[in-house]
Amino acid sequence: MKLTDLVVPADLKRFEEEMHLMSGMNCYLYGPEGGRLTDFTGWGNRLCPVIKSNPASAQAICAVANQTIMAESARSGETVVLDCDAGFIKICIPILEQEALLGALGVCGRLRDHEEVEAFLVSKATGLEQDKIMELAATARRLSRPQLTQLVREMEDRVSIWLNRRTLNR
Repeated sequence: MKLTDLVVPADLKRFEEEMHLMSGMNCYLYGPEGGRLTDFTGWGNRLCPVIKSNPASAQAICAVANQTIMAESARSGETVVLDCDAGFIKICIPILEQEALLGALGVCGRLRDHEEVEAFLVSKATGLEQDKIMELAATARRLSRPQLTQLVREMEDRVSIWLNRRTLNR
């Protein structure tokens, strides 16, 4: 069974938008194979869309981090939090039913308190000047460790409530 067997595309997209508005981050639902389930786009900062618009930088920064975090979350069945190579927080919340992976919620695009974007690496991947990268990165909101812990807890709760509501309506 897959997430798309339980939820119609419009509801998937609505949930992504809800999670984006709650977190201020880029939010995407993924299938168990790692492919995106909708075309929803809601950015957490102005640098991420620049990185994603360039196939080379999207592959070097986003795809590698997505593959790593999805694999770890699928393997463990637990939420995984790490930073992408650009320095942004990434969160992957597995969506499970009876231990079967139906998909995942991937969230990214904010910075940890006292951390900076890896401007040199992003510059090499995108071809942008480091000053421009820092200007765009300044739009990313920051999270303290307690705020990040609370956000993850709230997102896990919302995923659970959302999935339970869907499975009860089958």
